[in-house]
Amino acid sequence: MACEKLQSLLLGKIILKGSEGYDTHIDCFNFRSARQRPLCIVNVASVEDVSKTLKALLNYPDTPFAIKSGGHSPHADDANTDTGVLIDLKGLNTIAKSKADEEVYELGAGGSWGKVYEALSESKRAASGTRDTEVGIGGFITGGGLTFFSPERGFGCDDVINMQVVLASGEIVDANANSNADLFRSLKGGKSNFGIVTRVDIKTHSQDTIWGGAIMYPLSETEDAQLEAFWNFKNSDGYDEHAQVELSFISRGPNGSFVSNNHWYGRHFERPASFEHFQKIQPQIMNSMRFETTANFAKELSKFQPREQFSVFLTSTFILKEKSVMKKLNSLWHTANASFESVQGILSVFTYQQCPPPPPADRPNAMGFPPDSKPHEDVIIIAWTIYWDLDSDSNMVRDKARETMEAIDKTTKAEGMFHPFKYMNYAAPWQNVLKSYGDEAYAALKSVAEKYDPKGMFRKQGMHVGFKL
Repeated sequence: MACEKLQSLLLGKIILKGSEGYDTHIDCFNFRSARQRPLCIVNVASVEDVSKTLKALLNYPDTPFAIKSGGHSPHADDANTDTGVLIDLKGLNTIAKSKADEEVYELGAGGSWGKVYEALSESKRAASGTRDTEVGIGGFITGGGLTFFSPERGFGCDDVINMQVVLASGEIVDANANSNADLFRSLKGGKSNFGIVTRVDIKTHSQDTIWGGAIMYPLSETEDAQLEAFWNFKNSDGYDEHAQVELSFISRGPNGSFVSNNHWYGRHFERPASFEHFQKIQPQIMNSMRFETTANFAKELSKFQPREQFSVFLTSTFILKEKSVMKKLNSLWHTANASFESVQGILSVFTYQQCPPPPPADRPNAMGFPPDSKPHEDVIIIAWTIYWDLDSDSNMVRDKARETMEAIDKTTKAEGMFHPFKYMNYAAPWQNVLKSYGDEAYAALKSVAEKYDPKGMFRKQGMHVGFKL
């Protein structure tokens, strides 16, 4: 019934299940694990279309809906649904320089960061966006966002100065530091619990090329050296706000294992001392360190990202007090990989990276780090991403991954290094991300949701399973 009503309101913009073009839209999701089959797809072309859609769905409280910006999440019932309506934001893909401030760009929430980088590179500017060109703008920002410039500028959402939002009532509002400030804060890491973000206005900065790239090494010969180098990187004299390292241990099951380090220095500065510990490790399989634009670094990283598989993302966070803890966490990862040996197409990627600094007091986000805290100095975020070919292996892989991640948390707790924070964009649905922000932050999110969505439409009908208030 809801789909028929939407058809009458949005002529030519509704694709019913089984109709022409339906499968093409479903295949736009990166991972097969997220390719559910909604009753219909709403191809919105304007913020007014989003408003009409939500007003209509208010009258169908038993019909769930999902919101897709880029389709990068691997989890079912996050940005898709088998039982309701999919609101596809890809038609909201404009990129425009603000008339009020030439440093600000207004980005449609359904666009991709790759297109944004292409537009910005023409004027030698950069933005705090994703490091993968195909990730959507809306989902990335409302999940927080780790960027090429996070060591200096914080989460991607911290550079956003305004969001255009459609509330459950269909009302279209702006959320910024001066208008609906509580909503603005909550959307920065609070996902779609309050409304649908249709436009993001982000502050850019002058930047041509930066130093960075990837270095690959054999795992068995360099694992201990990698952990030692990461410890030295995080414990060198003084915090280098431009240096960023993603240390990834990668297993391909029977096809072997290796290490891949992505390094980015957010300035045009060749061979910074912060990276020297990794540069010295031998042997190296490949080294692409160079000066390059963030647009091309994002393309490089995207080229190696798996697609067309089943997948699960998981995360954990810990405080790096002793280097021995990383060896213990790697051991748990190795043990899990042994269980995946017979899984067709298995790829298991275990990544360490530093947490960004907190936002200043006058630009808060939802994630609970006080402005005077220093998570960037010693807090480490783990991203564990696993990919495989056959759905018949899905339950086993997910169960083992969950068991292992619980063991990782147990280990860091026993070592006195556990940190409760869970980064939204890396998290599995069962990881209670919003509660990981702390009691005070969670209570604030609940209050804001009740204020802007008093009937609980997004909390009841909205999908984003595992990320609801």
